[in-house]
Amino acid sequence: MILVRFLRRLVSADVIAQFLVLMAIQAFTYCISSSLRNTDTRYFFWVCFVAMILALGLNQLISNGIRASIIMILIGALGIWLVAARLIIPLFDLGNAFVSLTPQIIPAIRSHIPVDT
Repeated sequence: MILVRFLRRLVSADVIAQFLVLMAIQAFTYCISSSLRNTDTRYFFWVCFVAMILALGLNQLISNGIRASIIMILIGALGIWLVAARLIIPLFDLGNAFVSLTPQIIPAIRSHIPVDT
């Protein structure tokens, strides 16, 4: 009974449309990857998939499509800049440093010992 209801929802127009978009992205990335010889395109589909998920999420959050498109362009430019400048590993190291310092921040704020600047 529950499986039948689940399968009925699975055959809705929204699910079929998202499946078709996923297939279009797969075909798009395959065509581009086949034309780019001697390049590493292993993760190209997943990058496009994450971009699609971000675009759908922004479309739901922001009612204006132009604003969502501008935000997607900015996210893409930031991502290209981070990859091209090889800043991803230093940013991960910075994040790890903040995570390791987090347990020490709250006790340092609560202590009444003056800090020598």
